[in-house]
Amino acid sequence: MPDIPWAEMWLVFRYAVPAALGASLVVALVIRLIGGERLMPLAAALAVAAGVFAANHFHNAIERWELHPTRAWTALDFVKVMGRSLEEKPEAENVDDPNAKLPLPQPKYWLPLLAALAMIVEVLVSLPGVPPAAGCIARTAVSLLAARLMIPAVESAEYDWRLTKPWLTWGLGLVIALEWSIMAALSKVWKDGTVATAMVFCLAAVSILAEWEASTGSFAAIALYLSVAILPVAVLGWFKPGDNGPALAAAAIMIPGLLQLSYYGHSGETPLPLSHFLLVGLAPLTLALMFLPFFIAGRSWQHWLPAIVLPLIPAGLAVYFAMQMPADATAANKADLPTAAVE
Repeated sequence: MPDIPWAEMWLVFRYAVPAALGASLVVALVIRLIGGERLMPLAAALAVAAGVFAANHFHNAIERWELHPTRAWTALDFVKVMGRSLEEKPEAENVDDPNAKLPLPQPKYWLPLLAALAMIVEVLVSLPGVPPAAGCIARTAVSLLAARLMIPAVESAEYDWRLTKPWLTWGLGLVIALEWSIMAALSKVWKDGTVATAMVFCLAAVSILAEWEASTGSFAAIALYLSVAILPVAVLGWFKPGDNGPALAAAAIMIPGLLQLSYYGHSGETPLPLSHFLLVGLAPLTLALMFLPFFIAGRSWQHWLPAIVLPLIPAGLAVYFAMQMPADATAANKADLPTAAVE
């Protein structure tokens, strides 16, 4: 097992976790009680955002986006930087030249923005009159955008995955799109806290795996914040029916995204094998079984029990296997992956 920074963990659980729970619960309750079921998607999105923001206030895991230390950036700069981040091979930068192009941010900086974009998209496609095809197209586009930004171009041609592993972007985008679509569809059918509860457990597993690497401690905290922020939305869903799809959209971005960055961004000498990350990252796909007639149209317990247990099985196995690894485990599992790829 990794060395756990207990002092830092105590700070997180003493201040950040209660802040996330409180902020998310208050926002979700107020909007849901005022607007009723029709505003539940908005309540879910704002509750998750409020919870993560409140937690980050006490424990700053989501670092401030500073494109240049002495130059204030504008909306146009943001568009240009995003465009260059999507290029197959961005040109080299001279960070010492104040007139040079703004340096590209690390991939982890895109995570909260992508999660927020996913929640906005899910709120919009949940509006009355929006055709299902439009929702499918929007989810796919955001998923591919997220995958592209999470697979960075690096200076070393040997490790430039956009050139050497072009399937990686498409694969990650496909996983995000499938998980997002499955969870959104189930949320609209059941309108309870089933899928959100399952994602709370999956994100907790993500947090545990990310904690294995000192360089990805912030990823562990972000996963924990999101898990705690979704919890009140899940609980509220059990008592007040409604579509909480936007909260699930954030989870669909964060679970594969955080795991991808944690795995490819290792800096220690005891990396976990890829199989551990795949078990958690693909766990939400098990929810596809819930579209079987027995589950989708069954009584309450016939859908909520398997829908929670199914993703929990691979996620729990990954955590169990990780806990069994000795502290001096070999780094051979990821010896060919450079830290510089995400740093």
